[in-house]
Amino acid sequence: MNNLLYNYIETDISKPIKEVVNLNKIPVIKFSIIKFIYSRGEITGYDFIKHSKENGLNVSAGSIYPHLKNLESENIIEKRVEGRKKIYFLTKKGKEEFSKISENSLEIKQTVDKLSLVINCNCESLPMEFKESMKNFLYKLGGITWNNINDLKETKEKLQIILNNIDNHIKNIERGN
Repeated sequence: MNNLLYNYIETDISKPIKEVVNLNKIPVIKFSIIKFIYSRGEITGYDFIKHSKENGLNVSAGSIYPHLKNLESENIIEKRVEGRKKIYFLTKKGKEEFSKISENSLEIKQTVDKLSLVINCNCESLPMEFKESMKNFLYKLGGITWNNINDLKETKEKLQIILNNIDNHIKNIERGN
């Protein structure tokens, strides 16, 4: 399953985090579909489009139905056909994946909130490169696929840049700069 940030996308975090999320709209939509199906038991594509628009996420049929098809091919959801309607519901695997992500949501929200404070900080002593490296890390974290080795390596690189910036800042403080 993708991005662990998904679980609380619909909550009110902070504007910069929402901006990060909006840059990764595809994963957001995918998780939102799963979350919506989980909460309702079963849905149609139209149900999700209507729900999304009511909650400020502007989506179209052209963006939703490919995700539904993809989730179906991943065995996360199944569908049954009633006349012209396709009714989607979570599989056992889909419910398990949703539960795994949901268990981590509080810890991730707390971490992202802390990182957001750094990005929004008007601290004169905080180097701009540190703020930029945090922002880049959040962007990467917002779209990571946790079972994709390249995504994991890129995320690790972004995190290493943050650690290097912290080390450099410590050295500057120790030197009195």
